[in-house]
Order: sequence, then C-alpha cells, then structure tokens
Amino acid sequence: MLPTTIRHKILLITLLCALVILTGFSAVFLIARQQQELVQKHLELPLVAQSWFSLSSSLHQSLRLQLEGIANEEGIQPAWDEVWMKDIEPLLSQLELLYKKERLWENERQVEARTFYDIRLMLRQLKELQVKVEKENRTRLTEKSLWQIELVPLFQEIQGSIEQIINWQTQFSHQQNQLLRNRLIELTLQIWVVALGVLFLLVLLAWFLSRQIIFPLQKLRDTVKKVKEDRFHGEITEISSDEVGELAQQFREMIQAIRERTEELEKSNMLLAEASHQKGMFLTSMSHELRTPLNAIIGFAGTLLDDEDEPLSNYRKDRISRILQSGKQLLQLINSLLDLSRLEAGQMKISTSKMRLDELMLEVIEMLEPLIHEKSLQCLHQFQTESDWQESRTESGESYVNPFMLVSDSAILRQVLINLMGNAIKFTEPGGLITIGLLRRCDGFRVDLEDNGCGIPEEQLETIFQVFKQADSGNPHTREGTGLGLALVHSLAELLGARISVKSKLGTGSVFTVELPLQLPHSNKEPGS
Repeated sequence: MLPTTIRHKILLITLLCALVILTGFSAVFLIARQQQELVQKHLELPLVAQSWFSLSSSLHQSLRLQLEGIANEEGIQPAWDEVWMKDIEPLLSQLELLYKKERLWENERQVEARTFYDIRLMLRQLKELQVKVEKENRTRLTEKSLWQIELVPLFQEIQGSIEQIINWQTQFSHQQNQLLRNRLIELTLQIWVVALGVLFLLVLLAWFLSRQIIFPLQKLRDTVKKVKEDRFHGEITEISSDEVGELAQQFREMIQAIRERTEELEKSNMLLAEASHQKGMFLTSMSHELRTPLNAIIGFAGTLLDDEDEPLSNYRKDRISRILQSGKQLLQLINSLLDLSRLEAGQMKISTSKMRLDELMLEVIEMLEPLIHEKSLQCLHQFQTESDWQESRTESGESYVNPFMLVSDSAILRQVLINLMGNAIKFTEPGGLITIGLLRRCDGFRVDLEDNGCGIPEEQLETIFQVFKQADSGNPHTREGTGLGLALVHSLAELLGARISVKSKLGTGSVFTVELPLQLPHSNKEPGS
C-alpha cells in the first residue's frame, strides 16, 4: 500500500533510488572484479613461458659447466650442481605452483600438465646421470662413454618436450587473447546493461514521483487558473489522499463558498440595479413635480421685483429677493441631482460642436460677474499657447488656425466651468483673488482655476470629488453646499474625456486643473476644419 503523505512518498522513493543505485554499483563492482581476475590470469601466460625458457637455459648451462669440468686437465671443476640448486630446482617449483592453479583452458591444461610431470621425471634422471658421469668419466671422454650414450639423448628429449610446451604456450596465448577479448567485451556490455537498467529504474521512479506529487499539483494549478479566468464550471475531482488532496478539498470548499457569495452578489446587484432604476424614476418624477411650482415661484418673484406699477418697500424687496435666490438654488440642486442620475444611468447625451474655448471662458466669467462683484473679488485671466505648439505650426507651414478652437459639448463644458468658478467664488473671502489660466498645448488644453480661499485639508483631497463629500476647512461657508458640485464636475469631465485634479493647502487656497483633449474620442471633427 502506498504512503498517504507527501513526506512518506518522497522518503520511499528516495530509499528506492538509493537501493537501485547501490545495486547497480554492486553489480558493476562484481563485473569489474571479474575483469581484473581475467587480466590477472592472462598475465600468468608470459610467466609460464618465461619459466620454461629459463629452465631450458639453465639446463644448457649445467651441461656446459659439467663438460668444461670434465675437459679440465687441472682438475678444477665448475659447480654445475649449483645451477641445479639455484636455478633449475626453483624453476621446477615455480612451474609446479603455476600448473596447480586453475587455468582458463581446462582441456589443454591436462595435456600440458602431464608433459610437465614427464619432464620433471626426465630431469631427475638427467641429474642422476650427471652424477654418474662425474664419477666415471672424470679424466677424459670416450665415444662410448655414459655422457654420449645416455646423458646427451636424454637432454635432447627434454629439450624437445620443452619446445613442445613452449609451442603449446604460444597457441594457448593466442587463444587466451581471443577469449579474454571476447570476455571483456561481454563484461563491458554487462556494465552498460546494468547502467542503463539503473538509469531506467531511476527514470521510472522519477516518473512515479512526478505522477504522485507533481501531476496533482499541476492539475490543481490548472484548476486555479481556470477559476481565476472564470472558465471553471465543474467540480474538482479527488486528486489524491495526501496533503495535495487535502488542499484540493479545501479549494473545492472555497470554490463552493465563492459561488454562493457570487450568487448573493448577483442578487444584490439585481436589487441595487432595480433600486437605482427606481431612484432614477423617482428623481425624474420629482424633478418634474418640483420644477413646475419652482418655476412658478421664480417667475412670480421676478415679476413682483420688476413690477414698476406697484412699487415695493425695501423690506418686501429684500424678502422677495431671498425667495427668488432660494428658488434658483433649489432649481440648481434639482438639476444637479438629475444630471448625476443621468450620468449614473449612462443616459447623458453629448452634442459635439466646434467652439472657441477662450470665448466660452469669457462668457462664463461674464455670467458670474454679479457674484464676483457682490464679494468684491478680483478676477484675472490669462490665455496663452505653448512654444512647442507655435513651433510645430510654423514648421508644418499650415495656415492660421485659432489656437483655442476645439470640438466638444459646449453645454457640458460650460456647466463644468460654471461649477468650478462658482465653487471658487463661494469659498474665497471678500476682497480675495481668483486667477483663471488657459494654456494651449500640442495635445490639448489646460485650464487652471486658482483662488486664495480657505483651502482643503490634504487628507480630504482624495475624497473631494465623491458624492456628498465636502471639505472641512473650518470655514462656515463650507457647510452651505450639498457636496454635489465637484462630484458632478468630475463625472462631466470624464464624459468629455478630460482629467481633473486639485492641489490645495489649508489656509492658502486651491488650484483646480482641467486637461481637455482637442476633440472627443468618438468625434470625427477636426478643431481647425
């Protein structure tokens, strides 16, 4: 039975790998040892042949020394028997040890061994004859002496046997070389077979490890990827019974929880969409219901103020003026709510046309002139173009085009500028300064509206464009609004493809910046056409 944990699986496979490697090394070691033994036995062949050559040479030396001793008239005899003691006897012992060892050629060994034992008997006879010759023919040699009759023929017979053994050794050596070569090739092939077998087993174990650990992880990874890309709609099957399986089970439960929460969110979104639709319907209905009496109130109040036939007292004029101003503020609030509602529902329509931005800004300044005059504010404006834009126009050789021409929705852009200007007038103390800057760039326009009013705290700059969010600067005028103006400005600016930002410091003032494109992304009109 397989282990049920990754740790035990890795441990088991590691032990199996170690066992396979150890078995492979053991097999290679045994095969290499056989090779070494074969080479060692092969080295014995030259040693046997060399011993026979040495034995033949020693026999010649022994007979030569004995012959010289017999022919020596002074009676000084060389020690031929020392050759037997120092050379011949040790060589016979060495050959006997070599022939007692196991040889590679079993059949030929028996013939060679019998010949060796025959030669050894003949050598004993030869030594005995040499002793007899030493006793009987000490003074001179005759043709019928023991030397010529028995010793020389026996020596020749021994030499012939030795030559035969040496010939056998030569043949055996060639055979042994061939056998050794074949055997070494066979053992080398066995080593390769063992190595390939070990490699195959290691690959098999690695595949088993990957199948038990890596494959489940890859399967789980692919499932996670599908879930991430929202392409997984089935169920995670049981991967394994180890930690990966437990992880898959936890992931299965997580997917189920995500699905349940997704269903809840979809239901909530449907409810929110329905509520938003109902809100839009309510605002549309209420705006219609509120606008009718408001327009009547504003109209009657204006008529009373402009009626010259029945002059009003100053007190009544003040009260009616307040009624008229409050009515206009309420109507503006209703219009802002309706605009926000249409923007959220995506129902705000854009009507593009060519216009001059500088003229539109002057028109807005003129429209708000009574409010500026009422607070004794100083309003400065500066319209200019970048040097890069001027150089590009000169280099291209184009005819003159008004630099402040653009394609946009004039009504929406006018509302954005009015709201920003009204906001600056509202939060600037009497006698303050408002600066309006317009810069034509190569890629569009930049409008900067700066005031030296109360400013906005730094921590509130990120939320200043959210609905019903107002900056708390300590100025009582900041609590007079509803928090819809800047939110509406931000939404309308995005609708025109513009970007709006603000920089402010509490107690110093604020700078609102609007960056406008030359034309709307969906408009095909050129500003200069």
